[in-house]
Amino acid sequence: MKFSFIISLVFAIALTDLTVAWTSAVEIRKNMERCQKISLDECPAARKCAIEESDDGGTSCAYAPNKEDE
Repeated sequence: MKFSFIISLVFAIALTDLTVAWTSAVEIRKNMERCQKISLDECPAARKCAIEESDDGGTSCAYAPNKEDE
């Protein structure tokens, strides 16, 4: 009985961790897509977006998770 409870508890904790990780991954993907659709003029003011320069000299709006919200 005790063993069954412990197994159920471990399974519930693991399932919760997976759910949180999945939700975070979906949120990051949505933010990346949102930033890519924003124009360069609006990018600096957008939440968690920043202008990024590529190796070939081009610029684009990209997801910046470490950007501080103003």
